[in-house]
Amino acid sequence: MLNDSDKSTIQKAYSRYLKANDLGPRQGQKEMIAHIARAMGAVEIDDESGERVSGGLAVIEAGTGTGKTIAYLIPTIPLAKRHDKKLIVSTATVALQEQILHKDLPAVLRHSGLSFSFELAKGRGRYLCPVQLQQQLSNADPSQGSLGLYPDEADGLPTKDQRELFEELKASFDARRWEGDRDSWPDTIEDQNWRRVTTDHNRCTGRRCEQFNSCPFYQARESLESADVIVANHDLVLADLRLGGGAILSRPEDSIYVFDEGHHLPDKALDHFAATCRLNASIKWLASLEKQLPPVLDLAQKLSLGLAAVGELPRAVADTIRVQQEFEPVMNALIEIPINERHDLPRYRFPQGQVPTQLRNEAERNRDTYKRLNSWLGRFRDALQDGIELAVGDERGQLEAAIAGVGAAVSRGEENLALWEAWSDVDIAGRLPHARWITWLNDGDPLLSCSPILASGTLQNKLWNRCFGAVVTSATLSSLGHFDRFKMRAGTAAEDTYAIVQSPFDFANVAELWIPPIAVDPSQASAFDHLIETDLPALVNDDVATLVLFTARRHMEQYVEALTAEQLEETLYQGQFSRSRVLELHKARIDEGKRSCLLGLASFAEGLDLPGEYCERVVIVKLPFSVPDAPVEAQLSEWIESEGGNSFMQVSVPDASLKLVQACGRLIRTERDTGQVVLLDKRVVTKRYGHQLLNSLPPYRRRIEV
Repeated sequence: MLNDSDKSTIQKAYSRYLKANDLGPRQGQKEMIAHIARAMGAVEIDDESGERVSGGLAVIEAGTGTGKTIAYLIPTIPLAKRHDKKLIVSTATVALQEQILHKDLPAVLRHSGLSFSFELAKGRGRYLCPVQLQQQLSNADPSQGSLGLYPDEADGLPTKDQRELFEELKASFDARRWEGDRDSWPDTIEDQNWRRVTTDHNRCTGRRCEQFNSCPFYQARESLESADVIVANHDLVLADLRLGGGAILSRPEDSIYVFDEGHHLPDKALDHFAATCRLNASIKWLASLEKQLPPVLDLAQKLSLGLAAVGELPRAVADTIRVQQEFEPVMNALIEIPINERHDLPRYRFPQGQVPTQLRNEAERNRDTYKRLNSWLGRFRDALQDGIELAVGDERGQLEAAIAGVGAAVSRGEENLALWEAWSDVDIAGRLPHARWITWLNDGDPLLSCSPILASGTLQNKLWNRCFGAVVTSATLSSLGHFDRFKMRAGTAAEDTYAIVQSPFDFANVAELWIPPIAVDPSQASAFDHLIETDLPALVNDDVATLVLFTARRHMEQYVEALTAEQLEETLYQGQFSRSRVLELHKARIDEGKRSCLLGLASFAEGLDLPGEYCERVVIVKLPFSVPDAPVEAQLSEWIESEGGNSFMQVSVPDASLKLVQACGRLIRTERDTGQVVLLDKRVVTKRYGHQLLNSLPPYRRRIEV
């Protein structure tokens, strides 16, 4: 329950913060603080299971300008401390993470009267492994331990430039000028260089490692254990949950989460819990593993470690190679590689997500051989780790390399096993199916994939049912005025707290939504071509700083090709340079009083921040309906239709509504901004779903001229 002391603490903290910053209270902030406090105060935990059975989960859409970061930090920090829980604040982007870490949390700590500590959490792969670094600088070939890599990824001896870099890393690390954090190194370290000197949980020997006391990852983890607030990102939280929770961050049961930019969470969860296997590349890896195992097995035999695995592993690898080689002929006999007229990679999706019986039988054989292989690899790795404390001198170095190699093989084997298990399963009638499909890569290698079609069940089981509490917030969580879309995709319950906190911006007086006479129905090809090639260039041929958003790259390229040389000089487009460079040039032109028209695709329609004179007009060429041919979305639509639903109205329209709101949100970024949204798709007027899309937008002044 939320007691009087909790209420007083939160109210005083907010008042102190406002007073110290010479700010007045914002209605949206006050509402958001109240919603979060009430939700956290209503938490009920089941005594037997330890699961949260009610309360504690708030889903809050907070419009731009609300000040939502302060609104969730003020109540969650004291409530987390009172319940002896860790507060984990998670974002989708580095920019917001840095803002929270370097601006918002220090400001709350300094001005609210609340006492707390905070730290940034990163995955193991962002930290140096001193053992791997030492191996790179030894005279031995590090790839001899890379049993888990595909042959085309095996690194071999470092190049001269790499060796110079690694020597510089070691000198700085040994002299304590650098703490081993990749992100704090003054220059960018390329992936192909960094992967040589980092590790993962399967290759790490933990407390057995002689470098444990100086390990950057474990030192950072120790600081996390004492922190009250942890700043992380969605990928790290989901990676921790996939490992069972508590492997990287605190256990969900001991945590209150805040997911800022929370609309990304369901899609990121799908990515984390999908499974893939490159068929031929995996066979090549197994063949490489078969060749590289003998010296490792000889070392183990010499040290009397894992003797049972020494005898069984070669046979397990050979069996796995044989069974996986037998899969592709069966697949080819059943499935013809489709011709893709759009020049994308060829892809075949199994109807209803069901793999044919004959192919599923082969998947089961692969599942069984991988289970056996992974079991022996895991036992062998554990035996090697048990013996490392007894090894000395050269043998210890050899053993560390062997552990790293076998650990990498364990990781690769686990990834492949996950795919074969998913392809072996038969989805139970009445439950959400999985999407299963094949993509033929450029080298002809079949990429086998499987994914849940919704993240709802995964998030329910691994997060919502286990955590003490959670807040999900973003400027775009609702769709068409309600949260049905988010509930379906994220698995939050009907009885959880849902609220829309309005933006403080006076949209009716500062912005206009214009649907001009040139707007067309994109299904009319000739009219749409004329719009892109003639009407649109004329529309933006003025001094207004403009962002033009396209739904397809080919339409953006078609527009660019139609421009005159003079118009092209005034135009910047996504992909022309790096994203940061394009935005930098756009701002520089505006600062110099020059014309600038910025063109972008979906990623420019979300998260782009161009306040004031940098963007005074947003042009939306076409309603952002997704083409439902991506396997997961196609399977979701198919399932909804099979259940008697309408996938267009239940999926396509809500998705388009959310994306349209995000695109329009690029216009008004501060209370001083003014401008115009121009919508060139007249289906918002002519189609029956159009009024729903229009009504979901902020209350701009409307000028409809079609």
